[in-house]
Amino acid sequence: MLLFDLAVRPSVPVELTVDDTKLWVQFDGTRRHHPLEGIIQVFRAEDTWTLLHRDNSSLIIPMSAITEEQANYLKSFALRALEERRATDPRSW
Repeated sequence: MLLFDLAVRPSVPVELTVDDTKLWVQFDGTRRHHPLEGIIQVFRAEDTWTLLHRDNSSLIIPMSAITEEQANYLKSFALRALEERRATDPRSW
């Protein structure tokens, strides 16, 4: 429902907050979280970062909204997940 809400009301300001274990998304009085260890991919496409989560959610973040260092922090969770998949099943990559 979160992505639907953001898609049909794209002008709603969204606040992203990251703590030690969770990525928090807050918009229009609603606050939801996603475990950082569930991030499976973070990639750049033109002027946005796309974050994919194993719970089938995705976030598209304007490059101007986060620093390169913050993007790299999020990427580190995706890289860790990839390493774990490789360790348990070498055919998965």
